Amino acid sequence: MSEIIFDPKDLEPIPAGEYAAIVQKAEFLVSKAGNKYLCVDFVIIQGSQQGKCISKNFHVSAVDTRYRQDSRRQLARLIKSCGIEGALVEKDLPTIYEKPLLVQIIETTDSYGETNAVVGFSKLRGSYGA
Repeated sequence: MSEIIFDPKDLEPIPAGEYAAIVQKAEFLVSKAGNKYLCVDFVIIQGSQQGKCISKNFHVSAVDTRYRQDSRRQLARLIKSCGIEGALVEKDLPTIYEKPLLVQIIETTDSYGETNAVVGFSKLRGSYGA
């Protein structure tokens, strides 16, 4: 029997809500316009959506001041939700890996159709393995 390598169900949006998740990966990339941004990949760690992944980009070097400030505020919330106080430098990004937190997800639509967006972060209280 052949192994499934792609299932369209994997692209169905995650229902809006708050989910316990961990940061699986975080890396700085460069946009087509030449702006540096941080791409963070999350994995949901419990519930009916366990194992599903979602990403969030933080445009911390955007030219537009307001957009840059909003991204930096959101990144600060993420870092604090991971239990890290103070500044975080690029080489220390792995310190946010595997730290459980709550991510707030909404459903939205883009040029490809229905999708999700991560809109908030908070500390995860209690055990997440239950």
